[in-house]
Amino acid sequence: MVTGSGVHCENCPRQTTRPDSKSNGFVKLIYFAAVDEGGLSEYSIHQAAALAELGCDVIFLGRKHLQKGLEEKSPGIPFIPLAPEPDGKAALSRTWKVLRWIRRCRSEARQLAQTVEEYQATCVVIASYAEYFAPFWAGILRRMRSRGVRIGSVVHDPVRDFQVGPRCWHQWSVSQAYSFVDVAFVHDQSVLDTGCPARKLNLRVIPHGLYQVPVPDPLPDRNLIRLELGIPADARVLLAFGHIRDGKNMDLIIKALPLFPDLHLLVVGREQSSSQKPVRHYQDLSARSGVADRCHWLHRFVHNREVFQYFLAADFVSLMYSSAFRSASGVLNNAAQFGCRVLCSSGGGPLKRLVEKYNLGHWVKPDSFEATCFGVKQLLQETSAVPNWDGYRRVHSWKENATLIRDGLRGT
Repeated sequence: MVTGSGVHCENCPRQTTRPDSKSNGFVKLIYFAAVDEGGLSEYSIHQAAALAELGCDVIFLGRKHLQKGLEEKSPGIPFIPLAPEPDGKAALSRTWKVLRWIRRCRSEARQLAQTVEEYQATCVVIASYAEYFAPFWAGILRRMRSRGVRIGSVVHDPVRDFQVGPRCWHQWSVSQAYSFVDVAFVHDQSVLDTGCPARKLNLRVIPHGLYQVPVPDPLPDRNLIRLELGIPADARVLLAFGHIRDGKNMDLIIKALPLFPDLHLLVVGREQSSSQKPVRHYQDLSARSGVADRCHWLHRFVHNREVFQYFLAADFVSLMYSSAFRSASGVLNNAAQFGCRVLCSSGGGPLKRLVEKYNLGHWVKPDSFEATCFGVKQLLQETSAVPNWDGYRRVHSWKENATLIRDGLRGT
């Protein structure tokens, strides 16, 4: 296993020359996942596993927390841990935080380049495009690309409107982080912000892929699950699943609950970071709104083997993202397994199109209390609509996702 440069992983195949992936169809790739815990971690594990199942020779280079999930999903893929974050005391200033971030980005970029050279990989898949402080580390990957390595990046957020520093610096960082990318994989035909100067990229639209969580056979009784959660058997249940963060508009849902006395809210997940409103904020809001008895909280990490019971207990799933959200939703692809209709909002992007195309629930104007109330009312009153989950599942498979990735890396 590799923990730094120049250390051989006994499980990883090596060769002395880099094959031509276009001429013989062989794709040997490093899957690079410098992502934090959460939806991007799940996505990267599923995508790497699908690429391996398709016949690609995959070596996974990622942060340590990904190892267990990858071993459970696809134990045959060699895992190389990225070097841990530099040691040191808690950051004492903003400048110190920035310097540590830059140091980590450069370290991970160097390790990627060294791993590609060590194992003579022909391609790299970057699990999630990121531009922060790219002028300090993009040159490492441009040099790697100049040696004939083909680089593809999954772009989950095509519009880069979260700005670090002055606008001109932000735009330069965005362009630098695209400067080494041969093909960008997106989930929708959205206009891609490539910074300044703008760069024309080879774009490939890929489906998100479906998350399949373990389900016991036989299924436990739904009412028993609800009883354990303190939810009445005859209640209508809206599930908010995943990290708790400001951009999911949980405030609006809680404020709307007094208008719908039969609706319960089930919140499953933990805070995303200390910069976001804590779960206590939402619990206090539910008490002030007089609906604390209809809000149920599971505030912790949820293992994959537990997930099924919360979707089984729910009638609907909340995807109430803010207008800043323009990506695909991983939780939508959890809902697909269980056939739960969704209530959603977002900015421009694939979520609205998919929900409406396959009749998966209701999309409403983001960040609006009135629109949220209208959407809940429509969801509760609509009893005859049949979501086309079968059609959605056929198109949005991980096999199709991986096939398009592989073909994009080949340039075919």
